[in-house]
Amino acid sequence: MHKIILELLKTKQFSKLRTLLCEQRPADIAHILSDMPSDCIPIVFRLLPKDLAAETFAELDSDLQKNLIEQFGNRELHDIIEEMYLDDAVDMLEEMPANVVKRILKITTPKTRAQINDLLRYPDDSAGSI
Repeated sequence: MHKIILELLKTKQFSKLRTLLCEQRPADIAHILSDMPSDCIPIVFRLLPKDLAAETFAELDSDLQKNLIEQFGNRELHDIIEEMYLDDAVDMLEEMPANVVKRILKITTPKTRAQINDLLRYPDDSAGSI
């Protein structure tokens, strides 16, 4: 699968690549992305529909998430965070450095920001955190 994706990227067959990716589960896409050259990851990620991108983003390891966040514009980052399940967004934020968290909270809607802040205040072993 990895070789097919790289070949489709190389030949700029983005429509075929998008169709192929849409047939995969988010965890499988995350695994594929983690094995790709770093310059290809944002290109492949941006081919995903918003809902699949959000689910895939939640499956990525925190280093890859951080790298993608640094490459996203505010609009793109906003769309992904707003599309993610709230608990996945909170889990991701707990792994990020303070400057990344501030940027994300700044671009989210007031409602989402309030919900995230509420969840972040729960003690680790509480029912709210789980």
